[in-house]
Amino acid sequence: VDAREAGALMRVNHVGEICAQALYRSQALFSRSDELRGHFELAAQQELDHLAWTAERVAELGTHTSRLAPVWWAGAFA
Repeated sequence: VDAREAGALMRVNHVGEICAQALYRSQALFSRSDELRGHFELAAQQELDHLAWTAERVAELGTHTSRLAPVWWAGAFA
């Protein structure tokens, strides 16, 4: 795998982490159960490490994150 392909793959991985954030945040926001809300909030917090790592790796590979990230986030949140 060359650096360009690795960057593209890592960009997809980064979008997956963005979507995970949106899913967990949405579930926490609309959860009727305080216990479940807490689990979703904790999961979102734990995923921040993955989000940061993928963003860092994208930068190391000399590429950029997805320009459609806000669209992916909104779709996952909905």
